Amino acid sequence: MPSEMNIVFATDETYARHVATAMSSLVQAHPGRKLSIHVLDAGMSEASRMRLRGMAAGEVTVTLHALEEVHSHAHQLSRTSPHSAAIFCRLYLPLLLPEEQRALYLDADTVVLRPLEELYRTDMAGKALLMTPDANAEKNSLRLGIANYFNSGVIFFDLERCRKLQLTQQWLRYLSSEKTPLRYADQDVINVTSQAEIGALPICYNTQSNPSIPGNTEGIRAHWNEVTVLHFISNHKPWLALQHPFEELYMQTMLRTPWATDVPRIRRCKWWHSLRRRFVCWSRSGNRKTLLILGLPVFTKLKSDTHRTFYLFGVTLLRIKFPFATHDRQS
Repeated sequence: MPSEMNIVFATDETYARHVATAMSSLVQAHPGRKLSIHVLDAGMSEASRMRLRGMAAGEVTVTLHALEEVHSHAHQLSRTSPHSAAIFCRLYLPLLLPEEQRALYLDADTVVLRPLEELYRTDMAGKALLMTPDANAEKNSLRLGIANYFNSGVIFFDLERCRKLQLTQQWLRYLSSEKTPLRYADQDVINVTSQAEIGALPICYNTQSNPSIPGNTEGIRAHWNEVTVLHFISNHKPWLALQHPFEELYMQTMLRTPWATDVPRIRRCKWWHSLRRRFVCWSRSGNRKTLLILGLPVFTKLKSDTHRTFYLFGVTLLRIKFPFATHDRQS
């Protein structure tokens, strides 16, 4: 049994309460175990930081990493991506924990159902990363022209090997040189640049829940006794989707966090969110974000490395030169 496990999350203010929920599930699954929890701060409020620090108790420590250089660079990368800066933070992990040999990264939209000691003892067979296949692995492999495609929501890092191979530097160089925004940003980068360094984790450590996929929920329930980490992928989150199959599990877990008082409001807002999405919603495709009203495109924002272009009913409304061109970025 490992004496201490390093578990890492990353979040901004929007997902702070969901990281707290994931942390609560982690602690619940490891009563009395020594856990070293690290949270990579991509822009939380001071109130949220205090709440997360307050979750430390007994054998559980909580350390927040708010490094300005990482924060600034991650935000710069996110300007040419439809994704939050928080997703890029995991790419810096080998450098943020320089004294550690191993660490397990978990996305904010996960819940831990069973102990992780067996995973933490896994022989990595010389690989730098262990990940599970993505729910849409075949489609994404074809899109990128690679043999395999893994989901980055759960990553077991051999930090020493990552540092030896300078994987963080490789990932950032690739991001800085890529002119076309990547559909899944960090996940695409890791899969494209590090194929030879990825080993496969059993699916029980990243069981991906998406109720919109036929048979997905039934498959999870059929193997429920094996599920160790449940990961809510796509937009079908238990705090957003009406009648989510794992809503009660999630809300009961959130009730054990400093955000417990938010649960009644989240339940009420789910109805409004569902109604709003039927009539007014944003659609994202690569570097294009479009406001749809009754299914019709009304307003579009197009991002590139050098410009932002805004359209109203398909007509160019405004074009602004963006100050952070690709050649200005640090690698």
